[in-house]
Amino acid sequence: MLNINNKREATLFWGFTCREFNTYYPLPNDYKETKQIIYDILLDKHDSEDSLSNTINSLNSICSLYHLNDNDISWFKQNNERLINWIWFTIYNSRDLYTLYKNLNEILNKNNRYAIKIEGIENSENSSRDNIIIKFKLNEKPFSIKEKIDEIIKFIDLIDINSDTKKELITQFKTVWEIIESFDNFKWLDKQNIDLTNWAYVYFSKYIKQKSTFPTVQKDIYINDNYYKFIAEFDLWDTSPESKELFLYKIRKSAAQKKFRTKQVGKKQCSFNLSQKSINQLALLAELQGVPKNHILESLINNKILELGVKQ
Repeated sequence: MLNINNKREATLFWGFTCREFNTYYPLPNDYKETKQIIYDILLDKHDSEDSLSNTINSLNSICSLYHLNDNDISWFKQNNERLINWIWFTIYNSRDLYTLYKNLNEILNKNNRYAIKIEGIENSENSSRDNIIIKFKLNEKPFSIKEKIDEIIKFIDLIDINSDTKKELITQFKTVWEIIESFDNFKWLDKQNIDLTNWAYVYFSKYIKQKSTFPTVQKDIYINDNYYKFIAEFDLWDTSPESKELFLYKIRKSAAQKKFRTKQVGKKQCSFNLSQKSINQLALLAELQGVPKNHILESLINNKILELGVKQ
């Protein structure tokens, strides 16, 4: 009996079966259907029940060494759209395990951190070069965060390394993410301000074109809005930490200027003379009420208009 009791176990067994017979099909959605297909394939390849039983027992034993429990992969299930976008696009851009491992270490090196050596990947030979996304026909355009999480976990379950090596890879992911996340929390970018988020995305696109580099997020991968698209492209930007810091300094400065200009809409500069006493009194009122001087003047004018019953 195949030890397949859920979708993730079915994915793991599916990967071993496809590799064993060098035949790759899209993974069925229902784990029971997957289990039956695997059993039928094995049954067709064996002449006796004893031979079939030995193969199934062997497959069960091997898969148990490659399986991660749900707690081991909980980091990939966070309700953090920025994190999930970064993980998915990092995997998608790498395509195979060995390239993913090298790409993550390159980020560590660029940020003056030691590369993480994972012998289980370096010694995995050709299997680590398998294009998991293409071979196993994973969804290349996941729409929602849930769909991206599903594809991330499928990738982790399908890569041909044992559970201990997978845990080392997850540790490498976490170490790199600490660096990526540390550049900026983007609190200055109001997600609800569509005009500002669209502006930020266009600003970034123009900036990297001027630097003769290219956006790292493929155009055919869907991200819900320009807020997360901008952040994803920044997180995936393959450049030095100094270049990222310089960009952030410039865009935050430009964003502050843009916000200031927006607040000035409908206002005009006025020039008139006041006595020194009135200037001092105006400054005192502004300080006491904790508002700008122009607010004091506007409030006094509005109150006087209401008092006189002037129609505007």
